[in-house]
Amino acid sequence: MCFSCSELPDIPNAYVSEETRKAKYQQGDMLSFTCDAGFTSDLPITYVCGSEGWVSIRKGSCYSTTIRCVRPPAHGGLKIKGLPDYNSPIPPDHVLTFSCDSPDKVLIGSSVLICGREGEWNDPIPSCTEIKCNDRQDRYLYFFYAPWGRRQVGNRANYKCIEGYNKPAGVSHATCTKDGWMPELLCEGTKCLTPDLDGDAQITTGQKTTYNIGDRVIYTCKNDNRKSVTITCERGSWTGIESCREASCAAPVIDHGRVTDGPKVYRENEILNYVCDNKYKPADERNPRCLKVGAEVVWSPTPQCTKITCKVDLPPVGTSYNQNGKNVFSPGDRLTVTCDRDHWILDMKTTRTVVTCNEVGKWDIRPVCQGKIWKRAALQKKKSIK
Repeated sequence: MCFSCSELPDIPNAYVSEETRKAKYQQGDMLSFTCDAGFTSDLPITYVCGSEGWVSIRKGSCYSTTIRCVRPPAHGGLKIKGLPDYNSPIPPDHVLTFSCDSPDKVLIGSSVLICGREGEWNDPIPSCTEIKCNDRQDRYLYFFYAPWGRRQVGNRANYKCIEGYNKPAGVSHATCTKDGWMPELLCEGTKCLTPDLDGDAQITTGQKTTYNIGDRVIYTCKNDNRKSVTITCERGSWTGIESCREASCAAPVIDHGRVTDGPKVYRENEILNYVCDNKYKPADERNPRCLKVGAEVVWSPTPQCTKITCKVDLPPVGTSYNQNGKNVFSPGDRLTVTCDRDHWILDMKTTRTVVTCNEVGKWDIRPVCQGKIWKRAALQKKKSIK
């Protein structure tokens, strides 16, 4: 008699089929399950009694026959792959993939949807929208004209540059692309206008209304910086401009968290200390620092609090989960892990266990079964070395 098969597998919404029901099971005995009334399975649910417990042969699961997901409408250029034939109902666990029928359109939403066990898609139905170009804003444009109904990819716009600026060689118009109006440089100058400086800057040398290529301007900062900066007119634009404003970051408002100490305004390179509410944790283990990135000053990494959870992806080879359609678990939630033949967990005699999500978002036991064949090979190798 195989004592390790005395405890039957726990299959939700199913019972042991009459033809395989026994009081005692021996090694090699088969065990089949039948779904409860109102439930069905796409695959047979079959186990065999092995030397160390029940081993799954077919990993079917029972789901409600009355639960179905709404069939997504294919309109607006939305292409759907994976729909059942003949307008058949869409059962739980069914997967659909979405795309757009033209490269001139962009998909808004998830490209993959899965029908849940409660008859709800895991994400909203996506849609396709035509790429359109907005007005081009450029201080060197005299006018830019594209009719509102003619702003799709491939359409053209007429424009004219202000005095002192011309269209680049070979350019006669702007073209709408998926990346916006092109070319990026619509006007290149033979002159520069008065430099656009922030309020703390004061020109001290070379102030004029217009400047020729190669002209230089010197300005100083009126605030505590007191630095002096030299800029140069090159091809209609100024190079070398530096901000007079001292880089600083405001204390952020953090959802499900709060700043613990420090000033309301942080200077460049200062560190932010914050804590998260109960059942939440910082999204990044590093402390946020006030950093200047190009022309912007930002917190890096962004101070955020995320909900503490444990996750499981698709079970690895040799492992199955009794997860009831869930892949995200809260602290205190439990998950049953069952190992297939020639696999184990915890030790070589354990093929099934229950793992628990702890308060820091970690499983108390790693929910992955190990291969016995590899383990035995490793032990034999170790013995041969001795």
